Amino acid sequence: MFKSARLKLTFFYLFIIVVFNLSVTLGLKAVATKEYVHSNRMQLSRVQDMTDRFFGTMPPRAKDRPDMLFRDTQDDAAASARQHLTQGLLLINLGALVVGGFLSYWFAGRTLRPIEKSSRSAKAFHIRRQPRVTHAAYKYAPGERSIFCAQITLPKARRVNK
Repeated sequence: MFKSARLKLTFFYLFIIVVFNLSVTLGLKAVATKEYVHSNRMQLSRVQDMTDRFFGTMPPRAKDRPDMLFRDTQDDAAASARQHLTQGLLLINLGALVVGGFLSYWFAGRTLRPIEKSSRSAKAFHIRRQPRVTHAAYKYAPGERSIFCAQITLPKARRVNK
């Protein structure tokens, strides 16, 4: 009974970890992408300014313009950076999932330990209850051993003992 409860609790803890990881990962990826795009735009505008100062005014769509070559290089670097970021975040999330799975199982066991202990104590009490009641009946009414143990109460046992 407690093994299935432990597994259910483990999956619940793991679900919480997955939801948290996904929210942090998606937020981190959005911020990193935004910052990278902003940085690329700043660099491109600086290269365009330097190109215009050095070469003078050039046709806006010339393929040979240095800033267009720089933009192509930047786009390739951006694609590579996005791929590396995605792979890195995926590895981190998989590692967190594995470690989180083990920790979830351990925490589920710690959470259920007091409940399992009290359940075992209750079962042991029910198993040992009959001999204790019998012993109490014999103690308070030693001459009346034929009294049924479930019917005897402490006041009755005291009256019989007098």
